[in-house]
Amino acid sequence: MTTKDILRQNLKHLRRQFHETQLEAASETGISEGHLRNMENGATNPSISVLDKLAAHYGTQTAQLLLLQPHAAKLPDMQNALDPQAFEPPCMHCPLLKWLREQGQNG
Repeated sequence: MTTKDILRQNLKHLRRQFHETQLEAASETGISEGHLRNMENGATNPSISVLDKLAAHYGTQTAQLLLLQPHAAKLPDMQNALDPQAFEPPCMHCPLLKWLREQGQNG
């Protein structure tokens, strides 16, 4: 599974958990509906600033949007929809996961 596939799934999952249409999510984040649709379809990659806007809207960290998540599980808390503790990491030695754990301890 590619990063683009993971992002696509995470965006769709979060938007549905928030009971938003693509138009509503796009309006709330200040990006175009077409751009959001293309991201959810895997047709385009967002810029870092767009990822930051989406992460802020969904109450998560930007890097979490790019990590594999269990989509079948019901999310326990809408404020922490992509909590780093809520998924099985693919590799315990992954530098990104190490960084995320450090950020959680510092913030």
